[in-house]
Amino acid sequence: MDAKRLTDLLHPTVEPLVLHCPTHGDYPGELRRFLNQEIKTTCPRCAAEQAEAAHREAEARAAEERRRARARRYREAGLPLRFWERDFDSYRTRSADQRKALAPVRRYAQQFATFAERGTCLLLCGRPGTGKTHLAVALAKTLLDEGHEVRFSGARPLLREIRETWGHREERESAMIHRLIHLDLLILDEVGMQFGSDAERLLLFDVLNGRYEELKPTVLIGNLAVDALPDYLDIRLLDRLREHGGVVVPFTWSSERGLKAVA
Repeated sequence: MDAKRLTDLLHPTVEPLVLHCPTHGDYPGELRRFLNQEIKTTCPRCAAEQAEAAHREAEARAAEERRRARARRYREAGLPLRFWERDFDSYRTRSADQRKALAPVRRYAQQFATFAERGTCLLLCGRPGTGKTHLAVALAKTLLDEGHEVRFSGARPLLREIRETWGHREERESAMIHRLIHLDLLILDEVGMQFGSDAERLLLFDVLNGRYEELKPTVLIGNLAVDALPDYLDIRLLDRLREHGGVVVPFTWSSERGLKAVA
């Protein structure tokens, strides 16, 4: 092969011309010839649409991955599935008392770093069906989405989970209590439904007192009046939960179950 032929093969030629797209019609383009191949430029509108479609697909995949990661966090934290879509904005405030209940829980979420530094606890007490669990889950979701380690559990299921470690080598009671003590936030629902036996009081005391000593905040939820809590929690523990500005939020209005967005 002579030098001129080799040069022609190795150096592409570019020829401007009008090309045709079956979708968008004619467009100015180029025909490139290189190594016996002909390459025509792509329709710019088609290229833009393909890039946009690829971007939308990538965004959809990322959104789905975020949704799955969020669901995984909520599930591992023990949030009740029924409440996954609840948040502070969906909590209905029909009365001044309901607004007074919403405000401190929302503030607790917004200023959690300050409350956590002091180990400040939160007590949500009062009638069933008034939105205590709704607000507690809204709080948990806010903190989980910020990367905090949160556990939500009913008092009875948590005690049962601890008791199930008895006689098992996989995890000892002390190891589980240690994990519960060092969570960023522990939320215990249905306090008062654990029968109040001496053994159960002792287990709760070990967990809650351990968190108190480690300056770890705890949220307690109960369908009880505040003055009934000593029947189910050690009085010394109650005093400690109220230290450092512990917040007691009463829920005194009638049940709103059956009304949308309140539980």
